[in-house]
Amino acid sequence: MYVRAPSTDSFVPAAPLSHADLPAIINFINRSIRTMKFTNVDFYV
Repeated sequence: MYVRAPSTDSFVPAAPLSHADLPAIINFINRSIRTMKFTNVDFYV
């Protein structure tokens, strides 16, 4: 899954996500926000 993170409050998945993926994605985003400051960062999951 590819995620573009232009800011800490705007996450735009590059591909459709299934409902089952959401908890893991949310956890990853929350953990990332706590450990990084995003400024126009692209990252892979």
